[in-house]
Amino acid sequence: MKKIMLFSLIFVKTLLIFGAGVSASDEEKSEVSEVFINYIQEVFKDLDRVTVLNTNGSDVTADFIDTASKYYFTGDYQEIQNLISHEGLSVSYTDIKEIALTEDDYLNSANFTIMSNIRSKSVTEHFYVIATDANYGHTKDWVITLSGSYSYDVNTYRVTHTNSPSLSLSSAAWGAAFTPEIQSIRTSHSHSGSTARFTGSYTMLGLVGISVGSIPIGFKLNFGGHSHSFQDHPLQ
Repeated sequence: MKKIMLFSLIFVKTLLIFGAGVSASDEEKSEVSEVFINYIQEVFKDLDRVTVLNTNGSDVTADFIDTASKYYFTGDYQEIQNLISHEGLSVSYTDIKEIALTEDDYLNSANFTIMSNIRSKSVTEHFYVIATDANYGHTKDWVITLSGSYSYDVNTYRVTHTNSPSLSLSSAAWGAAFTPEIQSIRTSHSHSGSTARFTGSYTMLGLVGISVGSIPIGFKLNFGGHSHSFQDHPLQ
């Protein structure tokens, strides 16, 4: 009889702990995600490719690096995330790849001399985003990649052509309760002089797969609309 009662108590406690864990784990905003830790570690591998803008669009990269470095080297990722979140900073880092022309490019060109002066670059910008659902107050973070390519003249460094960019979700660990969904993706591109510009926007939703508190299964949390952009120059 005692064994049965003891088993019942353990079973009840397990259910209570599990039930509390589903709702409480999502609300523990004091702990940073693995997504953020991995992102910041990647940022600090090469600070020369990092860009940080404030809410006015002004470049505050130097100030951010100066402050964030103090926290990074003590392992205090929470303070770095607080800095980004509280100041509404846009943090990104860049991957650049030169695209070599193939023999076919030259053979198929109507003007060999012009083609011999043209080079292409592929640029990918990785943006960190943290946002809170307006209805239920759940906070989630993720990483977006915006990739674009362009061609330029090696003699004048003027951009001659830009290709339509692509936008995708590259990292998001939201647990079993939520599944990230990107909707309403829009991209644009332009060039002027020696500058190539790329822009992407989207709406981030979170599909509820496990009932969390009063949120029913199948409900979609709305983490708002977001827009990212970057520009690149042949000499960068």
